[in-house]
Amino acid sequence: MALALPAHPDTPPVRGRPLPLFALLGANGVSIVGNFMTLVALPWFVLVTTGSVAKTGVIAVAVTLPQVLAGCFAGSLVDRLGYRRTSVLADLTAGASVALVPLLAHGQRLAFWQLAALVFLGNLLNAPGATARQSMLPDLIALAAVPRDRANAWYQAIFNATALVGPLLAGLAIPAVGAGNVLFLDAASFAASALAVGCGVPAGATRAGQAGVPYARQLREGLGFIGRDRLLGGMILTATAVSLIGPAFFTVILPLFARERYGTALALGLLRAGWGAGALAGTVLYGLLAGRLARRATYALAYALGLVPFALILAAPPAPVAATALLLAAVALAPVQPLRLTIQQERTPEALRSRVFGTGNAVQFVAAPLGTVVFSAVAAGHGALVAIAAMWLVWAGIAVAVGVSPVFRLMDAPGPSRERAADPGAAAPSGALAAPALAPGGE
Repeated sequence: MALALPAHPDTPPVRGRPLPLFALLGANGVSIVGNFMTLVALPWFVLVTTGSVAKTGVIAVAVTLPQVLAGCFAGSLVDRLGYRRTSVLADLTAGASVALVPLLAHGQRLAFWQLAALVFLGNLLNAPGATARQSMLPDLIALAAVPRDRANAWYQAIFNATALVGPLLAGLAIPAVGAGNVLFLDAASFAASALAVGCGVPAGATRAGQAGVPYARQLREGLGFIGRDRLLGGMILTATAVSLIGPAFFTVILPLFARERYGTALALGLLRAGWGAGALAGTVLYGLLAGRLARRATYALAYALGLVPFALILAAPPAPVAATALLLAAVALAPVQPLRLTIQQERTPEALRSRVFGTGNAVQFVAAPLGTVVFSAVAAGHGALVAIAAMWLVWAGIAVAVGVSPVFRLMDAPGPSRERAADPGAAAPSGALAAPALAPGGE
């Protein structure tokens, strides 16, 4: 009797069901619009009310540090609760913590330590939800029967669209209703995201919860899998280096630069929107061309080409020129994230997905608090432009490293690296589910 072979992981079924994928994309879009509004409103609120760059840096650390700490439990929590349930619960609890900030501020009972604690808690609660949504994405892509590269480009394009819309809305809303009240909109966006996932993603469409492997063991499995896969390890290491400058730039240095140079929250919204517009345009363009581009060359050129327009900021040009420079830098850098998502999905077994994604997200942000502290200190002592020049040098070092490292040649290989294929234990989780076969390296 002949055995039926399993379908190729990237082979579309006869009829796809795209609505759950669209529900996830919509949930992400609504939630992240609120997040980007908060990323503009929160540092502006701290700068205006305290006048302290150091306190703005503390809040920036309260935004980034939880994303590192959450890696110790996010993947394991997602495994226990399931993708869909974790996403909904994380949105509801994180939204409640965000809403407490303006509620306390209105009652004149918001001390700075309380603000920092609530920001920290909100981001800590949000991290498992982000891991859950990233983990369910491959299942919903398969259910929708669309090519993986294209769907990941959609996912990132929606994220980048929110990076355009959110800052502009914040720049308009802050003068109208106040920076603190903008946080109510973020809380409402969390509620809308929970509703979209809870109602739009069927319970059986994604992985359900499973009981219990110890947290420490699951964390070791996620780190071990990343360590055995040279390409995943290299891409996450690169993302970690980027996190030295990215969070610090957007949460501290860019608001300070806008205040020093232009003096208005609307200018900050314009600068953030310039980056968002470029990221959106670049991601849409990548989605159209992804199947025809060599992955390694695209990845390396993205880091290298973005350096040129970013350097224009050092001339402290008028706000429209600075926004255009950020737009062009973002266009160049746009392919990086959808490329990393696609490769991570291809190379990670389903049974290890939440652990690898959660651990990878935590590792890539491990440098963010350090970078925020260092560049905040540079800006406090020498001004925003000196801090931006130092960031440009770090970015240049990353571009050189990506261009010369042989690890990234594996991007254009037809499948997983040979050392992974030769290690039969590399994909074996400690839970009850066996790891499925890994997908080949491209669409």
